[in-house]
Amino acid sequence: MPRPSLLSDLRSVLAERDFRRLFSVRLISQAGDGIVTAGVGTYVFFNASTFPNPEAAAVAFTVLYVPYSVIGPFAGVFIDRWSRRQILVLSALIRSVFVVATAAIMASGDRGVPLYVAVLLVLAVNRFFLASLSAALPHVVAEDKLVMANSVSPTVGGIVGAVGGIIALGLNAATGDTERGAAITLLAAGCCYVAAGLVATTMHRDLLGPQFEPGARPGRLLSDLGAVAADLATKTAKRARKTGVTLLFDTQSSRKEAIPPKLVELVSVNVCFYVKTWRSNDGFLGDGSFAAGIRATELRPGRDRGTSIITGVSDAQFELLRWFFVEVDDDTVYDAAAEVIARAVTGIAPGTLTAGTVPPPAIETRDLLDDLDQMLGTDRVRLADVPALLRDLAPTWGPYRALTGAALRGLLHAEGVKTGRTGNVWRLDPTDVRRVLAGRDDR
Repeated sequence: MPRPSLLSDLRSVLAERDFRRLFSVRLISQAGDGIVTAGVGTYVFFNASTFPNPEAAAVAFTVLYVPYSVIGPFAGVFIDRWSRRQILVLSALIRSVFVVATAAIMASGDRGVPLYVAVLLVLAVNRFFLASLSAALPHVVAEDKLVMANSVSPTVGGIVGAVGGIIALGLNAATGDTERGAAITLLAAGCCYVAAGLVATTMHRDLLGPQFEPGARPGRLLSDLGAVAADLATKTAKRARKTGVTLLFDTQSSRKEAIPPKLVELVSVNVCFYVKTWRSNDGFLGDGSFAAGIRATELRPGRDRGTSIITGVSDAQFELLRWFFVEVDDDTVYDAAAEVIARAVTGIAPGTLTAGTVPPPAIETRDLLDDLDQMLGTDRVRLADVPALLRDLAPTWGPYRALTGAALRGLLHAEGVKTGRTGNVWRLDPTDVRRVLAGRDDR
């Protein structure tokens, strides 16, 4: 029997009228997602003021993945309570507002914290939108077509997202590859989100669920959020043990709700100060600890101040761990740590290198325009060829290693150096570089 193709699967599920409407919402929205991703990516990564910059890259990827890692797991708690059709409508409109705000920030040339916050908000709302789309599928297709719909929808949505990214690159190029062009590109994404929200309004409010049995209501919101958080913490702890990462959990309550039992099972070191009852003792130190003679109940609050029971750090059943409070008084500028440090310094062996005896490493500095003046002759050069010349001049200088022609053009623009385009080729006139340098010297 021949294996069904994507197109045949798509034709099969498109026979469902409600699925067609939900599918249209996904395609329009994911086209907007592709435009946003490509628009923000070219603005941040292929702009000279931030790229190549490892810190900017780290922040950008954090903004990209935080909604998936932090917000995504909790989205299900809410979409199982609220009308999913309403989530689709409202989240699409809210995203369009955030996209307009992002476009305004881009138009102003700001590439700092406001830009990342705006993009984070767009992506955070998108997590609710995508989760609602997935949860709504069983309500618009027959059960025997559900697996097919689950495979077709994200696949085609991803393809449309890629097409949206290509459209964004074209829009960005057509509008001059400037801050204004980036803002216009994002406004196109905002239009997609508004259109997706309008298409979602054509569906009945209760069509996409959630549906409850008569008399049944969802559980308490905080309890359900806590269960998701506990599951995340447990998975994180399991991964941490495999990767050598140490996690610390602190609580003042010995109840089982304070730290989930599944998480307690993964804890290898337990610490407990004085407690009154054996139940509290076992809550902190593990089941059966009191019966085994590991008893924080025998500590005395006055006499054993700062003393705790600790398990899992040696071959012994338990150890006594003494804690010290380092007093700091802002009014008198007293800091007990200074005395500890002073005593420690006196114990350093003669000849040991310390921060005060090691000369600081020399910090290399370079000036782009000075390097260009030194390297270029008198003839105009292709801008795309200049980064390689700069790397030959200063092979160890980090900013030159990944420098591209487009990024160099942005750097020169920021310095006030004009670049011209002959046909589709950007060129640099050394005279323009030296004119800016001369003006800098005059100042």
